Amino acid sequence: MTVSTIAADASSPGRVRDPLFRCLSDALRFAYLYSAQQYAQTPMSRLIGTSGLGTGCGLVGLDGAAQAGMIRATVDRLDPHKRAAIIARFADPHSTLWADAIYRLASWAVPAGVSHRRVRQALTAKHFGVKVHFCEVAEQCEVNRKIVSKTYNAMSKRLRELETAAQNALYDEFTERGLVE
Repeated sequence: MTVSTIAADASSPGRVRDPLFRCLSDALRFAYLYSAQQYAQTPMSRLIGTSGLGTGCGLVGLDGAAQAGMIRATVDRLDPHKRAAIIARFADPHSTLWADAIYRLASWAVPAGVSHRRVRQALTAKHFGVKVHFCEVAEQCEVNRKIVSKTYNAMSKRLRELETAAQNALYDEFTERGLVE
């Protein structure tokens, strides 16, 4: 699946141009990691063959910000838990946006019987790529390591299902709008 932009050509309104992104995850990664401090190559840098500062598939400045904003606006229309799953997977893990998403998902994905908030948050962060060791979590939170491991397996299963549903919903929306092949 690839994300495309709508051609601005007046002779063919609504016609889809070549894809900007190879897949849905590339588009989401771009949208959540886009930096407003990206600039196009100067004529001199083009002549000497150096690359510009931008890394967004040729989208820099207002064009890049607009594309990132349109993708993020689509994500914002998802229900809160699906939106949180997308943000937790693709946003910068050092941002408050990411931390808020982890907090929301840690409360949602908790299996019955696990009430320790720090365990839930650590395991949710682990699911989304943060390096977390069961032994350390168990020791810090004074919980049995086997309980932490079983809790992770249950939470991870729920989070995978939620992520899949969220990405399917986005894919459907992007397809409907002509952004995805």
